[in-house]
Amino acid sequence: MTTAKQITDPFPGLAIGLTGGIATGKSSVASVLRGYGYLVLDADQITRDLTEQDASVRAAIGQVFGPDAFDDKGGLRRGHLRTMIFRDEGLREELEKILHPAIHREVRRILKDQGVSPEQIWFYEASLIFEKGREASFYEVWVTDCEEATQKHRLSQRDGVDEEAMTAILRAQWPLAKKRAKADRVIDTEPPQEVWQKALQKELTALGHRKAKDFH
Repeated sequence: MTTAKQITDPFPGLAIGLTGGIATGKSSVASVLRGYGYLVLDADQITRDLTEQDASVRAAIGQVFGPDAFDDKGGLRRGHLRTMIFRDEGLREELEKILHPAIHREVRRILKDQGVSPEQIWFYEASLIFEKGREASFYEVWVTDCEEATQKHRLSQRDGVDEEAMTAILRAQWPLAKKRAKADRVIDTEPPQEVWQKALQKELTALGHRKAKDFH
């Protein structure tokens, strides 16, 4: 149930965090939201842009991970880095120290460029909102959910990861039950899209009935 909460360091507008475990349908829900006309910022896409275009970010990554962080064409070896950071917590923390401040600045820049108004609802898609204690930056946090077996099947089919890598990835994230317990709203993507999309529409309607003052 959604209750009033203290918002700290809020983003402009009425920011809704969209999170959930890996392969639980965040991107699918985000795509539908964009189709409805909502602004949805993707933390992964922002990260990709920064690691491809921001010289200071690339230099910092090279200092931590060495020349093997990049391929012969200068592209970031994402699979290689992902395997490293999920197996080495220290490396993961170092990468987060590089990326998170840069992502935060970039999000604010995009919102300014987009002219987001104080009353505008928009969504921020990211995997680790709860894990990193960032939920207080959002007026609500929505969680995508599915059965764990479905999650593992999707992850295997989508990314081709083996069981060891899958276990490491899931261990780095909160269990789905813990995320559900903290969510303001849960979008269950286990059923076919036409089913969960109707549930999403109901949540958007309920959200639309709330006013900005309800969040303070």
